Amino acid sequence: MQYAVIHADKKTTTGKLGNHIDRNPDNAHSYRTADPNRLHLNQDFTPDKFRKLSLEESIKLRIAEGRKDTSTIRKDAVRAVTWILSGSHEKMTEIFRDPLRSKSWIDANRKFMATEFGEENIVRFTLHLDEKTPHIHAVIVPINRQGKLNAKSLMGGPSEMVDRQSRYAEAMKGFGLERGVINSKAKHESDGWYEGKQRVAVAEVQETLKSIEKKNVFQIEALKKEASDTIIGLVRQNADLKLKLDNSHFQVEQSIDNQKDIQKKAETKINHLEKLLENMTIKAKNWMTRFNTLFEWFEGEKHSDKRKEIIQNGYMDKDNLVWRVKYESENTPIRAEEKEEKKELQSKGLKR
Repeated sequence: MQYAVIHADKKTTTGKLGNHIDRNPDNAHSYRTADPNRLHLNQDFTPDKFRKLSLEESIKLRIAEGRKDTSTIRKDAVRAVTWILSGSHEKMTEIFRDPLRSKSWIDANRKFMATEFGEENIVRFTLHLDEKTPHIHAVIVPINRQGKLNAKSLMGGPSEMVDRQSRYAEAMKGFGLERGVINSKAKHESDGWYEGKQRVAVAEVQETLKSIEKKNVFQIEALKKEASDTIIGLVRQNADLKLKLDNSHFQVEQSIDNQKDIQKKAETKINHLEKLLENMTIKAKNWMTRFNTLFEWFEGEKHSDKRKEIIQNGYMDKDNLVWRVKYESENTPIRAEEKEEKKELQSKGLKR
């Protein structure tokens, strides 16, 4: 639901309200919630004869012109009634997206105020677009038809205010704004309208915080001690973990060194075996060459029986890895290297 908003406040003196409505640059603190970049959007529909005067001066001028009663004005007399005319934020934002519709809304509000209180009593009628929700500040001087400064006579009692709110809602119905709940205690407040209430609220919060701080001073000290003990415990745990980590690193490094030693020994052993295999291969090739030479000797038919005898009687000396051939024959020529071999065998007491 989107509601029409109308709020009144009686004033015996306007104080700094004029600075807020008129956006007096010398008193910018009076409209702290306004957006400086949107000040130029505000519009003033105040009658010309009041526009160049301050709000206080405008009120005095209207009283001087309109009041017929010559009696002295009481100090506590209501000299002005300020009005805030607006609506729910979403609907007001929608209205002011359309220039024609926003102008119609402004005109409808101006007509309503003139009908209710008289055009001549309006000393301020200003549109603010530099705050969150578009709204109009209207200020009227309560001079009745008899020329008396009498707010009660012009404004009426509580029941008249209820009826006025209903009339205002009817005037705003064409803009999609409805009347709120009758006799509702809802208050239409927005940023910048009730700065005094904001200051009071801030003071109350500060006082509450001070009270809480006093009550919890011992709890705070206890929490500090608990936090300190916790930190010390964490530091100790961290030191233990670091020691365990260092030990783990040492064990890993030691294991790596042991593995390196084992690997080095294995590589040495492998190199030794490779060399031994290489030597044995060379020796085997040499002796195979000699063995083949013997076979070449007996390839002919004449020596076929001798070849068979060599195969049957051959044997291997395990110490020297040499093939020995037991063969006795005067007709078989002996090569020079065989003679050397024979001499070597004889020196060892072996027979060929």
